[in-house]
Amino acid sequence: MITRNPNFMFREAELLRILDRLSEGQSVLLAGIRRTGKTELVKAVLAKLPKQTEAVYLDVQDYTSLTIFYSDLLRHMPKDVASMLQQSLTALRLAPSKLIDWFRTQVDNVSASEVTVEFRPPDDDLQRYWEPIVEQLAKILAKTPTEQLPVIAIDELPFFIENLLARNYQTHDIEVLLASLRKLRSNGLRFIIAGSINLEHLLSSLNIPKTVLGGLWHETLPPFNDNEAESYLKTRLQSTTAADSESIKLILQHLPDYVPQCLETAVGYLKFNPTLTECEQLLNNKVLPHLQRSFVYQFEERLAKHYTPTEQAVAEQILDELARGANEPRLLPPELVSGADRAVLVKLQLHDFITQAADYRWCFTLNMIRLWWRATRSLT
Repeated sequence: MITRNPNFMFREAELLRILDRLSEGQSVLLAGIRRTGKTELVKAVLAKLPKQTEAVYLDVQDYTSLTIFYSDLLRHMPKDVASMLQQSLTALRLAPSKLIDWFRTQVDNVSASEVTVEFRPPDDDLQRYWEPIVEQLAKILAKTPTEQLPVIAIDELPFFIENLLARNYQTHDIEVLLASLRKLRSNGLRFIIAGSINLEHLLSSLNIPKTVLGGLWHETLPPFNDNEAESYLKTRLQSTTAADSESIKLILQHLPDYVPQCLETAVGYLKFNPTLTECEQLLNNKVLPHLQRSFVYQFEERLAKHYTPTEQAVAEQILDELARGANEPRLLPPELVSGADRAVLVKLQLHDFITQAADYRWCFTLNMIRLWWRATRSLT
């Protein structure tokens, strides 16, 4: 059963939009930087679905195999759909006998939440025969009433794609994966696809046409604004000394960003009735170092592991330009925006270092990353 986080706040507009799109048969692409509450929003949506609709949540961040992913996807098909698929594949001889035997076993256990044994297909046959399997599955889904089909949330799909690339899967395999999801969407299956890494930029870097994302409703989850952050802290710290106006003001001044994870980290350290002096000490000595471990280290690792020395040099120029001065969007030199170095600019967007603002200006996605970069580069 999918349960909603009781601390879920200020996402009602996004929640209602996503539910509305799903009710109309659409699928949703949910994007946003790390720790903005995408997973909590997805689970809140699933918890609010009509009772007759099965809600499926797949966290694929650590998946490293297409076979396992395809198996999990099929495992959550309704039993009637799985049975018809098995019969269709058998009649048309579209899969080897050992894979058909796996399907037959799977049908007896499909969509049964009490089943704890995970049935995996033999070898890599499921991946090898995936395209004809999806073709038959799509035909069956097209004849199945939408209300009888599950809504499937796939969390952190871009991380899964990166894992596959690291395991030497080919770009063609990724394109088949995304094209098959599009085919299933087009024939009635509804998905919520969420990810911290920018999926569109990832596809561009792989030269995969963005048409594989066709038909998705795009929803972007921003950080909290000032008023939302203040209300969140007052609600979470109520009945503690840290809920007074001076303490709340102090917390907001110290936090570099108002993403939910930053606020919740502060709550975790400050809910035990500190004095104002103790509050400041905890912010400096506990909260901010914790946030640095949670956010900055991952960006530092990405810059070191995913950029060649030449790309790193260009990335440093771009980040230096954006880190100088006040925390506001800035124009970049033309050669970094439209010249040969533009590929690095796109890559920095993909990894959520930077984002495009209005009037062709750019800024860091998180002030925390900007402050870290200023400090490491001794910029003013």
